[in-house]
Amino acid sequence: MKSFSELGVTTNRRFVGDKIKIEKIEGAEIIVLDYEVRASKLSKENDPNWKGERKECLYLQIEVGGQKRVLWGSYMYLIDQISQVKPEDLPFKATIVNEHGYVFK
Repeated sequence: MKSFSELGVTTNRRFVGDKIKIEKIEGAEIIVLDYEVRASKLSKENDPNWKGERKECLYLQIEVGGQKRVLWGSYMYLIDQISQVKPEDLPFKATIVNEHGYVFK
C-alpha cells in the first residue's frame, strides 16, 4: 500500500498566516502581497452585508507589523479597486479606511 506522500498530491494554497479582521488593520499601513477574487460561499439569505447581486469574496495576502496575515470578505469597494491593479504592480503599500464601505488609500 502506498503512503500519502507517494501519491503526488499537491496543494495550491497561496495564502499563509492567521486570518485578521479588517477592523484590526483599519487605518494602519499594510503591504498587499497578493490577492484573489473568488465566488462567495455565502448566499443572500445568510449574508447580512449582501449588496445587490455581488457574489464575490476578496482574499488578501497582506503583511502587517512584519507578519503575513490573510484577510477575506465580500468588500465590494476593495474588490472594485484591487481588480484594477496589475499583477506586476504587486506588492504595494496601502491603508484601508471605512468611508461608508472599506477602501484602499
